[in-house]
This record gives sequence, structure tokens and C-alpha cells, in this order.
Amino acid sequence: MRLIWNIYPINYTNNRWVIAQNAHVEAINNAVELDLYSQVCSESSDVRRYREQGGQFDFIFGAYKSKGDKAFICLSSTVKSNGGGSPALSRR
Repeated sequence: MRLIWNIYPINYTNNRWVIAQNAHVEAINNAVELDLYSQVCSESSDVRRYREQGGQFDFIFGAYKSKGDKAFICLSSTVKSNGGGSPALSRR
């Protein structure tokens, strides 16, 4: 079996309107923090960076606009102290 690979630039692969043209897009993204105002932080916590900037919003928006869309933002479910979570994102 012969595999064919297509390589496209990031301005095409992360284009939310190109993503939306596909049916049944499921975007699954990870977040570091989420506050009670629904603000999502997926790259850093306080001043520590965990990953580089990506296309999280592009894929969430593309999935939202596609036919049969599903978009998820997932969080790790660990607590290291008895204090629980915080009501707002950490400030820089």
C-alpha cells in the first residue's frame, strides 16, 4: 500500500474557515487553567510557560462552524492542596 502525504503551511492547516469546511470536526484541546468567567489559559500559569502558542482557538472555532461539530477543552483533575481551585486566572 502506498501512502501519500500532503504538507501544507500553517496558515492553511490552522485556518478556521478551512477547518470548518470539513464535516464532523472534533477539536480536543488541553488547558492549564480555567476560571469562573470561562477564560481559558492553555500556554502558561502565572509566569511559567508550559507550551508554545498553537491553534487552539482556530480549531475550536473551526469545529464550532463545521456541520456536526464537537469541541472540548480538557483539564487535568488533580489538586495538590486542600484549598481547591481559584476563582480567577493567575495574574502576571
